[in-house]
Amino acid sequence: MGISMRGMQAFRWMSTFPDFMDKAMPIDGSPHMTSFDLLQWQTHHDIVKMMQAGGMHQEEIAVILSRVGLLTLFTPEYFVEQVPATGLDQFVRDSDASYTSFDVTDYVSQLEAMIDHDLIGDTDESITDFVRKVAADVLIMAHRKITWLTRCPVDAFPGRSVRHILRFSAIAGTSRRAPANLNAVTAQVAAFLATE
Repeated sequence: MGISMRGMQAFRWMSTFPDFMDKAMPIDGSPHMTSFDLLQWQTHHDIVKMMQAGGMHQEEIAVILSRVGLLTLFTPEYFVEQVPATGLDQFVRDSDASYTSFDVTDYVSQLEAMIDHDLIGDTDESITDFVRKVAADVLIMAHRKITWLTRCPVDAFPGRSVRHILRFSAIAGTSRRAPANLNAVTAQVAAFLATE
């Protein structure tokens, strides 16, 4: 099981070590980067490099990355739905605070790894080849309004134990639906793990 970049690794382990696991659960992960993913992550990378070259301190860079992340990680509709205008200032402050221990150099390395991440290519044949390697039962979980990834095509896993949870979470601390979503996810994960 892996979330975010670890979700990408879950896909990698599925194809690289197909007999290693019986079940796999990538959460908000993708087996490859699309053109939009590449544009987004390359832009994040270039922003950091320009700020470092300009002599900005890590703390200053982290605040900018916090704001850029808020602009690019969610669809505008979802952000507006979850964060009222009256709560925006506090939400941004909370986001900035969450980046205080952010290691910018580590982030650059993560970006470079994600930019290079491609397990399936862009053709139907390459997707089929990827799926054919996977021996594990797979539960794919992804938020339908997160923009930073392209989810693995669930239809490519015919006959396998694959389900696609379209909306399993909300931005932490901003949604009354979050507990219900978490309970629904927990129940589906438990059911998946209980299957033989």
